[in-house]
Amino acid sequence: MKILKTLSAFFCSAIMITSSFSFAGAEEIKPESLTIIGDSIASGYGLDGYVSGDNYSAENYGKLLCDEYGITQENYYNYAIDGETTKGLLAKLETGQYDEGILNSDVIVISIGGNDLLDVIIGENSVVFKDTELEGFLNGEVNIAELLKDVDIKELASQLTSDAQGQLEIFYQNMPKIAKYVTDKNPDALVILQKLYNPMNSGVEIIDNLYGQTISSLNFGIDGMDGCVIADVNTAFADSDKKLIQKDFTHPNADGHKVIFDTLKGVIDTNFVPKTEPVVPDEPVSTQPVETTTTTTTVIETTTTPPATTTTVVTTVPETTTTILEDDDDNEDNSKLGTVVVPIVMIAVGMVTIFGIVSINKNRKN
Repeated sequence: MKILKTLSAFFCSAIMITSSFSFAGAEEIKPESLTIIGDSIASGYGLDGYVSGDNYSAENYGKLLCDEYGITQENYYNYAIDGETTKGLLAKLETGQYDEGILNSDVIVISIGGNDLLDVIIGENSVVFKDTELEGFLNGEVNIAELLKDVDIKELASQLTSDAQGQLEIFYQNMPKIAKYVTDKNPDALVILQKLYNPMNSGVEIIDNLYGQTISSLNFGIDGMDGCVIADVNTAFADSDKKLIQKDFTHPNADGHKVIFDTLKGVIDTNFVPKTEPVVPDEPVSTQPVETTTTTTTVIETTTTPPATTTTVVTTVPETTTTILEDDDDNEDNSKLGTVVVPIVMIAVGMVTIFGIVSINKNRKN
């Protein structure tokens, strides 16, 4: 019985060794550096701890990604600017302001376009707000429906539609240039474009519908960017049953940033491939046959009697040995084969030994 217990322990150990061969070398693949480019959605505007111009204090989705993947502060670049438009971003890119982060990042996330559209409603030439009313809107203190109760809605709709179309044309001109600049500058990075969500729920049907239609048109343009992967934040927001927007009808709250983080994480985990370092080839290994010649000496003794005479005949026979030098790849394959065969053999030996002991015990009892 003691022998059987010992063999059972040996058998279990062999299985554990085999398992270790199966999982050895498995390593989690994750990005080590991150760049965020965009507007106030990416900066974390309005979140607890947010300070204008400081994109690293608030718990925005960029910081959540860094925490998730263990990206250090030195390898995290957040270039988001409150109020940024595609026109402003393109100008900054073309002057190289963001090149350091772009060139040194595994993943680059771009969130832009919302202010191109929002400019129609809250911009300098807005037909909706006066300057004194804008701050109240952003603070959630102004009710748009109440503000527009005496406005000719049809005339407003016509003006907003015209302005929105003009902003769409600007967006369609700038967005491909933005995407191309980033992908050309760092073709090895995973470049992610965020789709725009629709935050507008003003209670004014004409504004809400126009905003939704224009958001769809902007997202249609984002879909066509070569070399980029899309993060469908729009669908993620629409499918959520939580309140994700701050009271300013524009910026995501903490839950909204969590939804954007989850969406981006899904894209990164699915699409990220680490950069491959250039491999310096080894010295070429010859596969030509190498001939080595050895000499074998054969001594044949002939004895004649009488008289006693010994004749020694020495014959030299050339022997040719051909050696083929194997490639390192073959050696590596053989090594891998060995790591699989050895534990299997160990298990087989253990099983045979167990069955042998059992048979012996049966014979003894008989």
